[in-house]
Amino acid sequence: MDVPQACSLAASLADVRTDLKSKTSIKRRSRAVEAEDGTLTDRAYRELEEMIVTLQLLPGTVLSEQALAVRLKIGRTPIREALQRLARDGLVVIMPRRGIMVSEINLRLQLRLLEVRRELERLMASLAAERATADERREFAEVAEAMLVAAAKSDDIAFMRLDQRFPRRETNSPGGRWD
Repeated sequence: MDVPQACSLAASLADVRTDLKSKTSIKRRSRAVEAEDGTLTDRAYRELEEMIVTLQLLPGTVLSEQALAVRLKIGRTPIREALQRLARDGLVVIMPRRGIMVSEINLRLQLRLLEVRRELERLMASLAAERATADERREFAEVAEAMLVAAAKSDDIAFMRLDQRFPRRETNSPGGRWD
């Protein structure tokens, strides 16, 4: 092998190394994003729950795993697992051999659940505030401030997303665990 061939081969190897590093970096970033968002099943659950709660998926709508996978750009397995969780939460009904349907809204049941939820959340917030570190209290205050802004703007979706952060913080903070 002569010098020009060796230089060409070295340049090609350098390109391959750069390409491999780039692909590895992308994989690491996508894993980091997945870790931030939780699993794909968690992401599918959150997105489907939001679509149901905000009536983007109306009660009585029959759902297709395949269509949801395409819409959310997530594989069918995480979609199926998320739908199982939504069924346990009463947001969808799984009808064997017929499909999955968004549950009808039962206002009486929803009002009762809201009454119970208010009391439980008051207790959880109170205990979390007592046991929280200074950083956790600061984070609670930031979320609360953002909720006030969302409420003033009538931004229901932003408010709902912020509201969902509170229970996780209360039960996941070191002093807020129930074990």
